Amino acid sequence: MQAGVQLSISNRQPPIANPRLVVKLGGSLLVDPAFGELLQLLAVSGPTMGVLVVPGGGPLADEVRRLDRRFCLGASSAHWMAILAMDQLALFIADQAPGAVAVTGPVEVEAALHDGLLPVLAPSVWLRAADPLPHSWAVTGDSIAAWVASALRAEALVLLKSVPGDVVPLTPGAADGVVDEFFWQVVPPSLSVWLADGREPQTVARLLDRLSLATCSSAPGPEGGRGVRCDRPGRRRRAHPQDRYPGPPTRAGRRPGERRPAPR
Repeated sequence: MQAGVQLSISNRQPPIANPRLVVKLGGSLLVDPAFGELLQLLAVSGPTMGVLVVPGGGPLADEVRRLDRRFCLGASSAHWMAILAMDQLALFIADQAPGAVAVTGPVEVEAALHDGLLPVLAPSVWLRAADPLPHSWAVTGDSIAAWVASALRAEALVLLKSVPGDVVPLTPGAADGVVDEFFWQVVPPSLSVWLADGREPQTVARLLDRLSLATCSSAPGPEGGRGVRCDRPGRRRRAHPQDRYPGPPTRAGRRPGERRPAPR
């Protein structure tokens, strides 16, 4: 499988994909100066943690909204146009993030993770086949990411948005104005939902580390006990994001914790 902008197409039929984490990447983050750093973090930590990225529609979906206001588009036309905007951003992210590949459904998600790549979902093919959500602006990329996480039986959904503040777990009573109005109708009770400021990659790294520890701790251990290993057959042991993501360089050109080189 080649990483890049070409959609992954596979004739393999592995078991239904079950990524541990679904990360919804808000489209507003594209214009943030730290966006490249955030992609680097996901590219480094995502494949070993079983991450699936679901992009928002960003400025492309905003353009669909403007067209809808001007021309009064039909509900289904606006719905699928906005979802195609997510496809385009999936191709963009797959082009920009090292080791990322655009995928269109569960089989390709599993194949990408098996190959050590970061899957980025272009959802239109899957959603066209299943058509599980109302054709309405009440449904945004957040609800689509929640439906995907539920369908793949993920353990957690992380919403990365341009919102200030600490990392918080989201609950229906505390999420007004943060997610769309249909969101909680597709979130199963077993799915934990987290909100983080995607403009702060170090904060995102700490959240991924926290979730990795939580999911590893609940994994079955030897002889039916509980363990901390997150290995899967044919795959590397799961790493924590900060193991290989040292953070941005400082002004002196060194990363946090990196020693000054000895003088020559």
